[in-house]
Amino acid sequence: MKLSLYIIVTVAFFTACKSPFHGLSDQEKRKYQVFKYSDSTKVADDLLAITSEDIPTLTHENNRNLIIFFTSWCPGSKENIPKVITTLRNSDINIVLITPDDYYFKSNYEKYRAELDYSKSVYFLDADVYTSWNPHKKMKAFMKEAFPAIKNVRGFPSGLYTENGQVVASGIINTDFIDSYLRK
Repeated sequence: MKLSLYIIVTVAFFTACKSPFHGLSDQEKRKYQVFKYSDSTKVADDLLAITSEDIPTLTHENNRNLIIFFTSWCPGSKENIPKVITTLRNSDINIVLITPDDYYFKSNYEKYRAELDYSKSVYFLDADVYTSWNPHKKMKAFMKEAFPAIKNVRGFPSGLYTENGQVVASGIINTDFIDSYLRK
């Protein structure tokens, strides 16, 4: 009996839930559109969708790279990412900002980039590949593909630092991380 009730309630809930794009005109939907990184030569957009296959292109093998997973709604991201960007703005470190948020948060990231005076792209995890509604699960799936040996990249903001294509450090990204690994 309980199982039947659970199934009925679950089915009713999910049939009542609609896409956040339900009822929007095509013009309104376009403001939430995020192009794939592989198509970036065809579009002028600074918010692009990526997969783990794009990491080698985004992280130049001979450069120092800081790959950061963050969200616009996380208190830790709000506090630490502006400090990290300000601290590293004139360094030789290539910062790659990645969010597992859904595309309908696109305007948050446009505003975020403007507030930070950050001219580089912010990358979304490709929703066609990373289909979970949970941002932590999306990030975990991406990390499992891109960096399978790294297990301590959890929460926001977190990430990893690479030199010459090798992971040097990973974990929570904050000023302590910067002071420990990136100030040379």
